[in-house]
Amino acid sequence: MKIIFLLITIICFTLSSQEWSKLNGPFGKSSTQDFLKINDSLFIVTFNDLLLSTDEGDNWKSIIEPIKNEISGINSVYLISDTIFICTQNNLLDDSKGNIYYKSLNSQVWEKIFNEEKRASYFSIQKFNNNYYIISNKYGLQYNENLNSEWNSTNNFTIYHIVPSEIIIINETIYAGYNQSRDNFGTLTGGGFLVSTDYGDTWTEKNEGLTNISINNLIYYEGVFYCGTENGLFKSINYGDTWTEISYYKNKKINSIEIFNNKILVISDNESVYSYENDKVVRIEKFNKNNIPQKIYIVNDKIYFISYGEILYSSDLEIYDKYDYISDAITLDLEEKDSTLYLTTSENSIFKYSLKNQNFNRLNDSLFYNSINPSQFFIKDSIIIADFDFKNSILISKNLGDNWEIINFNLDVGNRITDCILTGNNLIVSTRNSKFISRDLGQNWNKIETDNKIESSYLNGNFRIIEHNGLVYCYGNGVMTYDIESNKASFYIDTLDWKFFSTVSFFKKYDDISIIFNKDNELIISYDDENWNKIEKIFEKSIVNVLRYKNHFILKSKDGLYLTDYNFRDFKGINYDLPEFNRIYGDIKIIYDKLYSYNLGIYTIPLEDLGIEYTSVEDTERRSYLYTHPPFPQPTRGEIKIKTFWDSGVSFSPDDVNLYDINGSLIDIVDFKIINDTYNTGHIIFDTSSLNPGVYFVKINHGTEMKVCKILVN
Repeated sequence: MKIIFLLITIICFTLSSQEWSKLNGPFGKSSTQDFLKINDSLFIVTFNDLLLSTDEGDNWKSIIEPIKNEISGINSVYLISDTIFICTQNNLLDDSKGNIYYKSLNSQVWEKIFNEEKRASYFSIQKFNNNYYIISNKYGLQYNENLNSEWNSTNNFTIYHIVPSEIIIINETIYAGYNQSRDNFGTLTGGGFLVSTDYGDTWTEKNEGLTNISINNLIYYEGVFYCGTENGLFKSINYGDTWTEISYYKNKKINSIEIFNNKILVISDNESVYSYENDKVVRIEKFNKNNIPQKIYIVNDKIYFISYGEILYSSDLEIYDKYDYISDAITLDLEEKDSTLYLTTSENSIFKYSLKNQNFNRLNDSLFYNSINPSQFFIKDSIIIADFDFKNSILISKNLGDNWEIINFNLDVGNRITDCILTGNNLIVSTRNSKFISRDLGQNWNKIETDNKIESSYLNGNFRIIEHNGLVYCYGNGVMTYDIESNKASFYIDTLDWKFFSTVSFFKKYDDISIIFNKDNELIISYDDENWNKIEKIFEKSIVNVLRYKNHFILKSKDGLYLTDYNFRDFKGINYDLPEFNRIYGDIKIIYDKLYSYNLGIYTIPLEDLGIEYTSVEDTERRSYLYTHPPFPQPTRGEIKIKTFWDSGVSFSPDDVNLYDINGSLIDIVDFKIINDTYNTGHIIFDTSSLNPGVYFVKINHGTEMKVCKILVN
């Protein structure tokens, strides 16, 4: 294998006359992060917005537009005196930095507590006596008398590096309930009930009787602490010295608990809502597995149940009213079939969009009730495959979304689904450390294991997968290939150059070119899978997708969009003035004559605005035939012939044939001839005697079709 280092010319300007258009939708029932009611004002926190309604939920508007581009996500909202606070997320993938923003209720101007260096995700802010208390994932619990001076840290929370789920302050004593989390090796760390009597400088663990110390929620009522965990509900009558499990909730995950009219209200995961009073448990008839709320809030004399896109509220747990709200659904993936877009949306189910009628329809509303948010799509014929990386399951529909089947995978601790492909009738699911195959669309599954243990280990260690011409490519720690029929795995790239290609973050395979982007932000291409050309490092952030239309390539990185040609020498910037979520988290697809960018909203731009000539769908259907036999004789230093079959409805001439060397450079010293055998068949003939020995590629363009043939000159 040869590695060739190329110097490339970078054109650092943005193409002119580019303007994106936004589709009217999809809109969905957004997941609610937090809720606040102040007199007649309702505040709803979705993942990326703070919505306000002053007319009992009939109309909603965003109130964070001036700072929206700074925010990667919102965790919570608080009211302290007459000041509203929002705690936001930090994200390492973009330039957004977590912070706490605040403004008075009568002001339109948001301020922030921290400067740009204090980069962390913030979860809560409270005030007790003269101190504010805040929680972040980087600095733990901190306190301060005012908002804009240096904050005091409590080292114990920083050492744990686990975010407390709840903080309660009683008589200058801080009580904290901690979640557990898994480290990079899948080991549970942190968790438990901690107490501090010196403003957080020192802490005491009080976990006696807690059979599960991953605490999700904590409340205090009339001298009793209640804590909901990942596996049960517990109470303590002595400030945490000892805990007693409430037997009915044994082995149940507790999502939310609150006190209402002397009753403990409990949301149990995937079950229902219960009231608990005097050791008696009663299920609230309003709720079942199909409409379990996410959280419970108590405001004055009413209880509010927060769900996807709606808030139910009641003063007696018998008569209910509700607020509805929708917002832009976050599109995770989309595919096109028969002029219809099928798209998955975060916590908003699966939609289809008619390109002709320009309207959205939800495919199956019951998925939304189960909090389904598939991360990617595959469509073949009438079959749709969607996978869910954090739920360790996939979803299959054999009638384009009318009916669905969920298949769950029982994976080991620390393992999860990372990718899924459909090739023929073979469905392959990739996880962090293994591969599974079904040859009957999900009815029966087998773990992929090959005879060669070393190759099998590398195959299963690469958790991203793609398919090309029936061959499966697995990448991550290098690139492996897997042949389904023979059940054999092999190294796609020579192991001598393993270091050069290790930790592949992106890989794309075409008939005539292979593209790799590695952890060092290096773009590497090959036209023959033997000689690899390393493009000079030009990208500040990683490449996440490459699209191709004819001989035009569009590259999406975390810092922009770039357009280049088959030679990968000149790169032109594409206007990407879209919301932060689209630029950082979103993806792109070419569908007919437009480039689509999707995440928080779906945006399109015509290919013609990018300087790409588009051939219409009608022409594509009519001009779709080009076939070649392998060039002969080979190797040679004389005349070469390529038997060719073409579309009689499209003109075909020597101008449609070009020759390139191994570096992708055009060779213009060869004259091509086309000798017809019939009206649509013949031979492409040319002389190679003037060429230096080596590998060359003949590229044939015909209508919308293109073929590349490799030749060897000796």
